[in-house]
Amino acid sequence: MSAKSHIRYASERKLFEAAIRYAVDNLPLKAIIVYSACGKDETCLKSFEYALNHGVKVIIPDNTLRYRNMHRRAS
Repeated sequence: MSAKSHIRYASERKLFEAAIRYAVDNLPLKAIIVYSACGKDETCLKSFEYALNHGVKVIIPDNTLRYRNMHRRAS
């Protein structure tokens, strides 16, 4: 699942979280691998609370864009 762009509006966040709920409720998921550009795991994981609460592991691997954003925030 890609969460690599900024979700600006509450309506976009609601739609994204509804998609996560649908996937969790209708697919036999054990884990979701999330491609994220967010500089903080906590920010990204908020959208995946439903999955986490239903025993789905959420994995956010490092990637170039995320690495760049994390280091920009640290500077």
